Amino acid sequence: MATSAAIQAIGQSLLDRDFGADGLAYWSAEYDKALADAIAGGSTPEQAAQIADTAVRRNVARSSEAQGVAGVPDWFQHQDHDVALGVRPEDWASNLQTSNLQNYLDHQNYSYGMLQGNTVGQEGNEWWGYQTTQDIQSHLAQGKSWDEAYQLATDQVTSDISANTGHQNYLKFGTIGYGNPLQINMGVDDDGDVITEDKYLNLHAKAITDGNILNPTGTTTATQYQLDDDGNIELDDSGNPISTGNTATPYSWQYVPDSTAPGGYRITAVPFNTGTQTSTAGHDFHMANYQQDGPVLPGGGGANPFTIPTGVQNVDASQFTLGANDPNQLSIATWAETPAGQLSIAQGDYTAKNKWFQAGADGNLYNTAAAIDHSTTDSNLGLTAGQTQDINWGEGWQTTLSGGPSGSSFVPTPTPQSGMAGAGNTIINLDTSQKSTTAADKATKIEDRAIASGQGRKGFSTGKYQPTGNIRTLGIV
Repeated sequence: MATSAAIQAIGQSLLDRDFGADGLAYWSAEYDKALADAIAGGSTPEQAAQIADTAVRRNVARSSEAQGVAGVPDWFQHQDHDVALGVRPEDWASNLQTSNLQNYLDHQNYSYGMLQGNTVGQEGNEWWGYQTTQDIQSHLAQGKSWDEAYQLATDQVTSDISANTGHQNYLKFGTIGYGNPLQINMGVDDDGDVITEDKYLNLHAKAITDGNILNPTGTTTATQYQLDDDGNIELDDSGNPISTGNTATPYSWQYVPDSTAPGGYRITAVPFNTGTQTSTAGHDFHMANYQQDGPVLPGGGGANPFTIPTGVQNVDASQFTLGANDPNQLSIATWAETPAGQLSIAQGDYTAKNKWFQAGADGNLYNTAAAIDHSTTDSNLGLTAGQTQDINWGEGWQTTLSGGPSGSSFVPTPTPQSGMAGAGNTIINLDTSQKSTTAADKATKIEDRAIASGQGRKGFSTGKYQPTGNIRTLGIV
């Protein structure tokens, strides 16, 4: 049974006051029900007490009074899912709040600029937006203020992106190409389906000034070797190339203003001076072969992020928070709102959003992608384990790229649950009595419409959450 002290502690934490008699009775009853359900589900008394406390805290934190005390802005909307820090259910993409996504855009775009040299797109906005909202909800329920909760949530996103292959490759090669577009809601067609249009965010102005991202140089090195009279690299008695002792970092780039390129800047190679001549051999290989993380496309590999599509339109993140009465206001169309997304949800198919993640028995996502040891592997270049690629810049300068050791002994630290970018929070999820039914509910509601709209269409836990992919590139992609 709930003690008055336990309930009143929640009131003091989230409302800065004690509950009155009615409130105390109401929340005590909710506490007792959650406690009984948890024990019936096999939890120990200690676990059940924590589950009950968490359940009451989360519901109190959603109240207008608690949000006022915490300083929560009007635009913030709670998601239906209420899971622990670092946990993501399989159907997460059906449970996003557009106002949250749009208000996170500026910070996300700044992070992408600083950490990847590009801009956030639809997948990144939704993936990190879900995590940000869930973390904020959890922190608010713990009694933190909005400013504290938002800072902790966005700091975690920054940390996760930093552990991502996209950021690691950006450091190594100076660029990972252009970001992905956002899908903009342009209204509905005669069938009531959302009409979307792709638009890219401009590179974040503050990232440009803070990070010098317009003139990046990667850390990948080139070594100069001695050449014989025929221009070939000289070898010692053991067959190893003889170095001159000179090394350089040849992967330098310049982002040139260009409104026809995603982000408003065209990525151009800065030729490497080999001595008496210049070369872009490494840049050319990188741009031709770099692949975004994600499902393998027909012909092999992921999409090439250096390809500039036709008809590029760039917009500012500020245009998504101007207000409904402003003619320049833009609105994101989430995947769940699009005809393709609705059809997938009706079929219970979330592979388009979950990529290489698989749902466990608890309904939460677990990362099945192989971890990359960046000290031995040049990822996303199409190189297989044991394969190397020599980049000959000229005049004895050479960079050797590697797909990693064959039969690598690298064993990543096991992470029960991961996300698209790197190490996340670790917390035990004791809310085992609460299982999301969002996907099933939505599937039932739109099943008939989804089937009809698919005909004649004109086209269109527990553990750690560690986003580890190239946030595709997430745009990471």
